Amino acid sequence: MAVNVGVLLLASQKIDGVRLDIEDNIGESIHLHYKNMRFDFTVHDFLTFSEGCKKAQTQLVEYLANKDPSSGKNIEVGIDATFAKSCEVNGLKFKEIITVSLNDIFCTNLIDGQYHYKNISESIIFTALSKKDKKLYDNYIDSFGKAFNTNPNYSWEKFMELMNSIKSLGYDERCLIATKDVAGGNKTRQIIDGQHRACILYYLYKDIKIKAAHFVKETEM
Repeated sequence: MAVNVGVLLLASQKIDGVRLDIEDNIGESIHLHYKNMRFDFTVHDFLTFSEGCKKAQTQLVEYLANKDPSSGKNIEVGIDATFAKSCEVNGLKFKEIITVSLNDIFCTNLIDGQYHYKNISESIIFTALSKKDKKLYDNYIDSFGKAFNTNPNYSWEKFMELMNSIKSLGYDERCLIATKDVAGGNKTRQIIDGQHRACILYYLYKDIKIKAAHFVKETEM
């Protein structure tokens, strides 16, 4: 008979505030806890399950390459839902999923009321992350809110939670970073959604290639 000599937490994260934990019950089984459910696996079955999830993710990304992730049908698995809705207001239309290096996309920085395009490594959000400067981050987010008379749904705590999640579980491309061409910028691509994720990826992995949802003005379609 198997004897449970201890519990080792293999991974933990929150999905919309809901707990997702994976535990190795040493000598017994692997437990996956989600909401109020517990799934029991043998080690072999869990590894098979994990491999199946990886294959499903790959196929999903390939499927989305031929779909408009900003449409109502695919909005929850393509790009951030709030951003997708704002695309309609701003006259942006999904064009294609591209593969791009982080060094080839730019962050939009609001400085003294003016937009400036910066490499990720030179952006304010990345600088705050690399220096662990919470004050710099908070001041920048506050200035953003004041400039647009809004209450940005960002915080240093959420930023750190996202960073720790990507660091421990890897980057999940199901919610794509979005880009568009800078007007008159010689095909320079700017991040229009996902700047925090891009900064975290650059901080952890430097210049890697990622998939991104590329948008253009409807008049350019």
